[in-house]
Amino acid sequence: MSGQRIYSDLANALLPESGKMLPISGAGVLETQKNWLLAYGDTVPTDAAAGYSPGCLFLHTDGGVGTSLYVNEGTVGSCDFNSLMTQSFEATLVSQTTENVGLGIAYVTDSTYLTGTDMTYSGARGSSALKLISTFSGVGGGFSNIYSSITTTAAQVAAGAGVIGIKQVVTNSAALADGNIYAGQFIAKHSHATNIMTASAALVGLEAWAYIADVGVARTAIGGNFGWHNEATGATYGAGSVIRGVQIFCDNAASAGVPVESTGLCIWNQAGAITNCIKVVNSGSGFTYFLDITDDGTPAQSTSSAVNNVGTKGWIKLLVGTATRYIALGDGVS
Repeated sequence: MSGQRIYSDLANALLPESGKMLPISGAGVLETQKNWLLAYGDTVPTDAAAGYSPGCLFLHTDGGVGTSLYVNEGTVGSCDFNSLMTQSFEATLVSQTTENVGLGIAYVTDSTYLTGTDMTYSGARGSSALKLISTFSGVGGGFSNIYSSITTTAAQVAAGAGVIGIKQVVTNSAALADGNIYAGQFIAKHSHATNIMTASAALVGLEAWAYIADVGVARTAIGGNFGWHNEATGATYGAGSVIRGVQIFCDNAASAGVPVESTGLCIWNQAGAITNCIKVVNSGSGFTYFLDITDDGTPAQSTSSAVNNVGTKGWIKLLVGTATRYIALGDGVS
């Protein structure tokens, strides 16, 4: 048979009506006894059917998104066809004291989005379901280990989260005696014995912007929205319990050098007219105190006989409701 004849026969070939092709076993063996490597049809073979080799591909001619290609993960005597579009790649990590990293992520197609299951793990800290380790040596910057970009044109008509670039939810049900549960942790770290970052090159642990880029304004813009939501109705909190919307910790090691300025909270007006430095809004039962400061003389003291030269050493301007008020300052205490 000439090569041209073979090409013509293959180009115009009709697949067998049985919907099964490429048997492993030799010629003359009954069809039901063959180990088929490729099959097709409008109905996926039911579980436990015989005759399909492990790894056999089934082309679902009546399928759609996520249901067009299947693989047999069972045996030749008992098939188990699963969609390759919902194929699960999971990693179960045993308990140990070293770091564990998941070898894969189980993705499941559900209409227009992907979801997945994470690793099963019990043991020491320091494990990751997904770990990315990168080295960047470019001088131009602009490198991202993870980059997420969404362009949305949908007009949201219901209250709620709307569109979220990255969403992270961590749920705990254990009675913890120690340790923390973090939904996210961000660390910018400089580590070198001799290389120094200049004052104009900053380490920034986390940056969040609300960015209005054109004249079609967003009438509410919030750069960072932090807080807590408490639904523990009837709960009793023990001694030492604390809930804080934002906590800023400052930690200079005893032997560390101290920069010219070290500030717990800096509010910086970079440009333009800004109405308030700090705004306190009461939509609930009110705040008991404006500030709660440790009574140790640095920076506040609850007792003194006098503040010197009050009324001649300046003031701090406040807006209380709609009334402008001033706190008079002195230049010493006695």
